[in-house]
Amino acid sequence: MRVGMKVMGVEAHYRMTVTEPEPGRVLMEADESAGVITTFTVDPLKSGAHTRLTIATSMRTNSGISGLLERLFTPMISRRINKKELQQIEGFLSQTAD
Repeated sequence: MRVGMKVMGVEAHYRMTVTEPEPGRVLMEADESAGVITTFTVDPLKSGAHTRLTIATSMRTNSGISGLLERLFTPMISRRINKKELQQIEGFLSQTAD
């Protein structure tokens, strides 16, 4: 799939490959050329009555000053993106539970 996003005024485009390394538990989106990998891991809790979803993103960074800035700002930006994704998933699940 193709994804585009604008972060801090810079537009980035990714061509993501989606795989399921652990069927029913782990979903992975990766853009190998950009060095971006996001993993979604679902863990059942309380005998399946609840679920924990963990979203983890890793990214290759540049060297020098630009790499330093990426390492400083990427975690903050990733948390904001992941928080929005979790809210969207929660909203979807709330609608399907009704």
